[in-house]
Amino acid sequence: KRFRYLLDNYVMGARGALLLFDLTKMPKIGNVLDWVNIVRLHDINLPIILVGTKNDLEDFIAVDDESAIHIKNAFNMINYVKTSAKTGFNVENVFEIIAKKLTQMSKY
Repeated sequence: KRFRYLLDNYVMGARGALLLFDLTKMPKIGNVLDWVNIVRLHDINLPIILVGTKNDLEDFIAVDDESAIHIKNAFNMINYVKTSAKTGFNVENVFEIIAKKLTQMSKY
């Protein structure tokens, strides 16, 4: 929170965003709302992908797909993807999805 005022400079001009959360902990809706508001400050329609991380910790997953999809829909995000940095699962896919969306948007 101490450096939140700096974020405006980093998100200005952004064409898309990835909102990451730890699948082993249920995200707080207030925190999700804060980040959505920050990244959409200059563009209300900015495409956001909700990214659940640590999918490799199967025994500790606290967020089911239904809950994550509900969050995605509630904040008008374009997709929800589960990933694992440890195994590499779906990491490339996240970037392919956002790149495809940005390419589609630039055509219009």
